[in-house]
Amino acid sequence: MFGDDTWLRLFPDIFTETDGTSSFFVTDTVEVDANVTRHVRPELERGGWDVTIFHYLGLDHIGHLAGPDSSLMKPKQEEMDHVVRTVHEIVTKQDAQRQIEDPNAKPTLFVLLGDHAMNEIGNHGGNSHLETSTVFVFMGQGIHGQPIADQGKNALSALLTREVPQINLVPTLALLFGVPIPKNNLGLPLADLIRGYPDEERLWLLQLAAHQMYGVVQANDGDTGAIDIDASSKTPLHCDKEQDAASQSLRCEYMQALSAHRRFVDSESAKAAEMAAVAEREYYKFMEHANAHLSRTFSGYDLKAMATGIALFGVVALLLVGLYQSYSSGGSGGGIISYKTKEIKVSLPSILLLATYLVSVQSSSLIEEEHQFWYHWVQTMLLLRMIASKSFSAGSRSFAQMCLFRVVRAWNQTGQKWTGETDIRYRLNNSHTRLMWILVVVSFAFFGICAGWVHKSA
Repeated sequence: MFGDDTWLRLFPDIFTETDGTSSFFVTDTVEVDANVTRHVRPELERGGWDVTIFHYLGLDHIGHLAGPDSSLMKPKQEEMDHVVRTVHEIVTKQDAQRQIEDPNAKPTLFVLLGDHAMNEIGNHGGNSHLETSTVFVFMGQGIHGQPIADQGKNALSALLTREVPQINLVPTLALLFGVPIPKNNLGLPLADLIRGYPDEERLWLLQLAAHQMYGVVQANDGDTGAIDIDASSKTPLHCDKEQDAASQSLRCEYMQALSAHRRFVDSESAKAAEMAAVAEREYYKFMEHANAHLSRTFSGYDLKAMATGIALFGVVALLLVGLYQSYSSGGSGGGIISYKTKEIKVSLPSILLLATYLVSVQSSSLIEEEHQFWYHWVQTMLLLRMIASKSFSAGSRSFAQMCLFRVVRAWNQTGQKWTGETDIRYRLNNSHTRLMWILVVVSFAFFGICAGWVHKSA
């Protein structure tokens, strides 16, 4: 293991050869990778290992420090390209030597992919398209890429024409290497990588994948019974998705696929290719629908329990409001709700604030975007105070606060949904660096003067 020493802290007694590097020095984008690269060629050429990990940190550090548009990004990407080229050359050379010694030896499969990407400001961890879209490349003998018409700067863009879920990697590799698919896997075999197999073998692989996924359906719904593959009907089945329950509909679709597979086995050679294509479509149809159903099931929420909790929270809040109203007003019309209608009090919208907050907690994105709720309510409170102001100067102060708050809100995007949007900070960092530093100095001076004035007044 070479690189990020987190591996060594998590698995201290697993690796025989190690050279760890701390990942906490985020500003280090050079030595942290050079220390890994110097081990690549010696370790791969030495052999004798089961698993080797080269964990680079520089590219991720640059993203967090300065974003994808940093001047450091392109040289670092070229450095990583060189590392990938080195690994590929060593593996290809070793494959050629091994096949000379043993004509039946199999070539190495080289899979290049990323665990995450980054948004416009270099962050990751969210669910935006930029953060979850990474390159997914298979290389090796027997893998034929698609032709590229444009060999210029748009060559890569010409290749990146399809999107596939990365969870499809697991069942694909399991089938290719002849090992069982993990029992809770929801991925589908990548059709491009099994298309070269004869029809009989390809359908057998798809049957294994469909059988594993049907097992997950069964585990999550006890009403779906087992299916006797040998006794499956040779006649087409009709599945009614609107009338049947989801799990029963999936059971029917699985039986449809098995039936189509059986018809291929019993078909004449003249119709075999057509029957194989039908069976393949049926298997993928079942697995796609099962994937969608199980994904919804695993990420679902108990809406009844959530509604009950929100209702109880609302009842308790109203009781507290009533108690406060009774004990604090003393019959004078005070408390949270004011009975004096001649003027607007900021305390009057409190019930509306509580009610809208109760509605907002039902949102699945409350944790990431709760600040948006308070952004709007702060502006609403300032607007009400400006309307209720008895003098022009008081109203002007409220209006100035609204303007200042709007600038602060636009200064730095937060949360997840809009964190990659262009904000004032981004523009200053990239186009107006001198103005940014002037504003920083002026802000510190202003707050220093205000703090001194407050201290002196106190």
